[in-house]
Amino acid sequence: TIATLRNWEIEEKILEGEKQVNRLKASLATVDSQVRVAREEYERLKEDYNRQKAESDYIQSQAQALNDSKEAPPRIEATRRQLQQIKLQAESMAQKASLHKYLADEGVFPKQSALQSAYEAASAAKQVEALTEQLKAEEAELKQRSKEDLPKLNETLRASNANKERYESAKTELRSIQIQLEEANRQLEVYNKQRDELVLKSPIDGQILTLKTDLLLGQNFNRGDTVAVVGNLSQVKINIQLPEEDRALVQKEQKVTARIRAIPDTVFSGRVESIAPVTSETGEQTSKRKIWDISMVLDNPKGKLNPGMTGYAKIHTGTWSPMIFLAWDEVYKAFRLDRYMDKNPFASILPKKD
Repeated sequence: TIATLRNWEIEEKILEGEKQVNRLKASLATVDSQVRVAREEYERLKEDYNRQKAESDYIQSQAQALNDSKEAPPRIEATRRQLQQIKLQAESMAQKASLHKYLADEGVFPKQSALQSAYEAASAAKQVEALTEQLKAEEAELKQRSKEDLPKLNETLRASNANKERYESAKTELRSIQIQLEEANRQLEVYNKQRDELVLKSPIDGQILTLKTDLLLGQNFNRGDTVAVVGNLSQVKINIQLPEEDRALVQKEQKVTARIRAIPDTVFSGRVESIAPVTSETGEQTSKRKIWDISMVLDNPKGKLNPGMTGYAKIHTGTWSPMIFLAWDEVYKAFRLDRYMDKNPFASILPKKD
């Protein structure tokens, strides 16, 4: 990474996008809670309705059976049986009391026993009367419940349906917020990607060659501006100009040795990398001459060679052939092309046996 640029418009969009995402997440949590509560309430009301409906159906069937003089509900039927038994007992006791009174009046039965029989008969008659009233009350209660259960059941049903509508509405709102959140996250991802693209990365491995990069902090840049220069100095490129008449002696991949003016005691090795396809001209208007531009690559394992250095190069042209001795103006990075030659370059062919 060379540098991280800042586009304030994108930064503002990211900040606003993050705020929107946080707001939507908070709304999502709130509505999700509402959906959960509404669903639980709906399920509870639906369960209450089903239970009440089952009870109402049972009561209605009992009331209908009572009206149709069919088999009465168990409780009423038990009261009826009990009343029938008490009636039989009361009739028997009344007959017994009447007989004892007659015999007592005739003087053949103790009056005290006759009075006891009369008391028991009266008690039995009161039980008959009480059970009769109880039976009427139970039947009236059953009929009343059959009338009251329907409105209650309908009210529970209305409440259940209303809660269901709230539940469905909350689910719709929840889905809407989820869609908005997904869209907000997608947009935020786009902005973050745009910001990531503002991180300048070198296309090659190497080191930053630009001096005083700290002075670049806070500067504004436009598209195409140079922020920093990066070079891989394990190998460097040099450019020389070859006289036209020596072109036939030079081929690609030929061995090259070079010395640098700044460090003349060190010899650097390399090779011819490329030869220009056409010639160019150099010199003053009155003394122009044609030259070939030659690019060479030198090994630089210890990093002694740096852009801007000048020196001399030898091209080893092969067995029993001349060796070209040339000067070049600068050591260049592989991806940078600027100037090519000193103001007063020279070249000569030296006979040398390799």
